[in-house]
Amino acid sequence: MPVQSINANSAFSKMQLAPAQTTASKQTQKPNIPAHKPEENGKLKKTLVYGALALAVLGGAAYWQRSRLGLDKIGNAEKNLEKLTAKINGLKQKYKPDALKVLQENTVGDMVKLENIEPAAAIRSASPTEENKFHQAASWIEEAYKEAYSRAELKDDFNILDYIAKRIGMENNTLAQMYAQMPKEEAEIRIKQFAAEAQQKDFHTGMTVDEFVKKMWEAFIPKAKNDLLI
Repeated sequence: MPVQSINANSAFSKMQLAPAQTTASKQTQKPNIPAHKPEENGKLKKTLVYGALALAVLGGAAYWQRSRLGLDKIGNAEKNLEKLTAKINGLKQKYKPDALKVLQENTVGDMVKLENIEPAAAIRSASPTEENKFHQAASWIEEAYKEAYSRAELKDDFNILDYIAKRIGMENNTLAQMYAQMPKEEAEIRIKQFAAEAQQKDFHTGMTVDEFVKKMWEAFIPKAKNDLLI
């Protein structure tokens, strides 16, 4: 007996297609999501607006509080100090080789001829073509002073800073004149660094870094400014 052919209209075909149709209908069925009522949508929008306003108010209050306490100014001052310190360090490194060369050329045995280096530095600072001429001149004298007075007869109550202060205050104030012609903020950094570097070459008690810096600003630099006007 001939086998009946299977086609789309046969019972077997319908049985196989039925589950697929059921699955497809389930896949295409949209989830039942409850719609928000108009008044609920309005409440949601108001909540979001109020939240944004609250964040803005908090942000403004935080900025006002920082401004009231001066924290924003402190932050800017710290950044400026870092930039200036980096600048001074860069200039000192740039001109140190020349300063050491001048020092070597004016050292005979254990004697550093400060009487040669100071006027040479003054001449350099008066050059109209030199860049950062006051920093250049200061580097020459600073390196010379650190070397010369580290070889002096140092002792407690009269250390290396005492020697340098005596030189500037009573014998030759060329270094103070260089500081006096720099921007004040740059001179402040440079003087502190110089005093600290000199102190590292001596273990004796005596003038401190703070005392040296104070004497420089209260006595040496004012006199140097007057001398520059003569």
